[in-house]
Amino acid sequence: MGFFDDAKNAAEKAGQKIGDAAKDIQEKAADVVDSAKDKADDAKDMLSDKVDEAKAKGDSGAAQLKEKATETKNDVKEQVRDSNNG
Repeated sequence: MGFFDDAKNAAEKAGQKIGDAAKDIQEKAADVVDSAKDKADDAKDMLSDKVDEAKAKGDSGAAQLKEKATETKNDVKEQVRDSNNG
């Protein structure tokens, strides 16, 4: 029975090594997935920041145009008043 016991022990050790290797692979795969998620989150945050920046620039440009339009309208009103008074 020594031969069968040795074979059984060898099979158990091989099974344990295979299980350990599988666990290591799972842990490494989980680390890769976590790293990819972190990078995706960082990219999403950077894109969101750029969108916010573009919106702010657009809002600023719109405010400047509105200011110029108001100034022009007021200048025209003033010219009309001056021509009515003169």
